[in-house]
Amino acid sequence: MAKQRVTLEVLSYHASAQEEEAIKVSRMLIPSTTALHLTSLRFNDFSLDEDMMIRGCIRMFLDLDLIERFHIDYKVCK
Repeated sequence: MAKQRVTLEVLSYHASAQEEEAIKVSRMLIPSTTALHLTSLRFNDFSLDEDMMIRGCIRMFLDLDLIERFHIDYKVCK
């Protein structure tokens, strides 16, 4: 049980962002699906840097209407 608690604590720590990072992401401009080439069969997320991957994920959440469908606070999504 102790190992499990430590493991969950470590995973929880790595699954959350620092407030400065969240503010940085909230100020990012989110490119269109076309600009990110998300609908291309040749789309390769490994060609994107970390910031563009984050923007791509947010764009997918927006395009798939996941924020509205699952009642996600937009600030949490960012």
